[in-house]
Amino acid sequence: MTLTNWLEKGAEYLKALLPVLKETALEKGAVVNCDETWCRVRMEFGYRKKYLWCLVNKHSKIVIFFYDDGSRGRKVLTEFLGDAELAALQSDGYNVYMYLDNELIDVEHLCCLAHARAKFKYAFEQGRDERARCFLEWIGQLYAFEEEYKRERLSFEEIRERRMGSPTADVMNRMSTRISAIYHTFIETCKMNGISSLEYFKKLFREILTGRNDYANLLPATIGIK
Repeated sequence: MTLTNWLEKGAEYLKALLPVLKETALEKGAVVNCDETWCRVRMEFGYRKKYLWCLVNKHSKIVIFFYDDGSRGRKVLTEFLGDAELAALQSDGYNVYMYLDNELIDVEHLCCLAHARAKFKYAFEQGRDERARCFLEWIGQLYAFEEEYKRERLSFEEIRERRMGSPTADVMNRMSTRISAIYHTFIETCKMNGISSLEYFKKLFREILTGRNDYANLLPATIGIK
């Protein structure tokens, strides 16, 4: 109890610093990373699954954790960001972040490559989908480029120039071509079957997330869209 009291008293002092820290992290033109993860919180009648958010500004070297009764809802993020005039925010594909594209149109929404890689890794290891292997190899090449930049101690400007160079462009073009071909395959097949490709993708990904892998029953003609 003594330790708890000390922590609570110290927290009151730290709270006075938070507004300044947050203002610096969300300064105009900042580029930040944001993610949320679940944690076990002790309640009156046992433990419950709650969510903790984290925002990182690498340039300013600031990390801020925020929590709102364990909610993972969009309101937590919108209230935290407020009217911040960020240049860009990087996140995973969680749909809460989609409001950045719909409402904060001046904020560049960047997708996280590490989270994208995790999806291909899951498809390869759990779904035994050999098509995912090439994406893991290509993303691995991009990571190898980044390690090379670190070894050479390049400046930000030099790193940017390298990232815009042909080696990176070649990898990105290979991934883009493969993804485009995959999507166009199913879009055109949906057209042939007279169903909405958007509705098909929405239902397909929902079913896959439940754990289904009976692919013969998940095709445009067999998934059950009329």
